[in-house]
Amino acid sequence: MIFFVIFVAKKIRMIQLENEEKILLLKIVRSVIEKILSNKLEMSFNYPKKFETKCDVFLLLKEREKIIASIGFLENSKSLLENLKNCAQIMSKKRKTKFPLTSDILKKLSIEISLIKNLKEIQSQNEIIIGQNGLYVKAEKKTGIILPQYINKHTSINNIFDSLLQKSNITKDDFPNLKIFSFEIESFSESGTFQKTL
Repeated sequence: MIFFVIFVAKKIRMIQLENEEKILLLKIVRSVIEKILSNKLEMSFNYPKKFETKCDVFLLLKEREKIIASIGFLENSKSLLENLKNCAQIMSKKRKTKFPLTSDILKKLSIEISLIKNLKEIQSQNEIIIGQNGLYVKAEKKTGIILPQYINKHTSINNIFDSLLQKSNITKDDFPNLKIFSFEIESFSESGTFQKTL
């Protein structure tokens, strides 16, 4: 599964969240999407100070296990909360979904948040540990990402890498500027998955 990703060059640090804080973040994201779909512009939330920590994120809307929409921010200078709010705002636009998103449809979908951690540049895709690492590539403004849980252990990492390059429109002409990264994630969702770390 290939995802849309926004890249802004900046180093970040990892944040540690309690289960109650993860639940709050999920509620905030749902509230932001609901308000945008209802054309309500006023948004104010009470949240802990740590939500202002810089953190890379990925946001998914899912119907059971089927991904309906996804977007992420990697290596940027914004806070955890700001990144998630921006993801929610972009996701609310139907051009980022497989079908027009409405308030009624949103009620049938679950929200999943992934915190990106240990993002590091590697020399080759062969350094990826299947089942633990995700893969991120960039060549100037062209980027592509695949989360750890969507790297099939039965598929060659080279085939996955080639597919990621193709879907990111990265060609051989871009190879001199190509950089490859691995990363890990901590995911939690409205379905109650708070312990999932890859």
